[in-house]
Amino acid sequence: MRGVRAYDNGGCGIYYCLRTTHSILEDCELLDNAQAGISIGERDTDHLIRRNRIRGNGLAGVLFRQPARRGGNRVLIRDNAIGPNCTEKGDCEILIPAGLRQVWLDANTIDPGKGRAARVEAGCANVYVTANTIAGSGQRPEDIDAGDEAVTFSAPNDFPPLGPAALPADGAKHLGLTTLPPWSEPQAPAGD
Repeated sequence: MRGVRAYDNGGCGIYYCLRTTHSILEDCELLDNAQAGISIGERDTDHLIRRNRIRGNGLAGVLFRQPARRGGNRVLIRDNAIGPNCTEKGDCEILIPAGLRQVWLDANTIDPGKGRAARVEAGCANVYVTANTIAGSGQRPEDIDAGDEAVTFSAPNDFPPLGPAALPADGAKHLGLTTLPPWSEPQAPAGD
């Protein structure tokens, strides 16, 4: 999804539904929606979320929903402008509930209108927070409400590849597709 403009919706700006995987969300504006700017839920994995503007939403700018079985793991949130949000409810710009793993917040500009830049609840694993600017300054550990030792403030050595290029050839077998062609980045039309 590129160049999405979601304004003033009664729900979320972007809502990843059950089992959405291997996506790219970039260069979007998610503004003044009644709920979260981005909502990521059950089995919503392997996403690259970059260069988006997320502001004025009723809940968190990026809200990972509480997983019932498997959460929105393996997500990279990079180079976004997030906040202020939580105009109706909440006190953090990015909410990562218990049970998630392999989430990386990198090089974002976060403006928490109230509360913290992010909350990482106890019971998460491998959450990385690196090179973010928070309220106009470099990130500090106290900007992140971390429930336990799940947060690391250095880049991972082995974060998995994400987005459509990382989808295995049999990654859509649940849809009746036995083999997918390899991903190739769409070309922009001439003159763009």
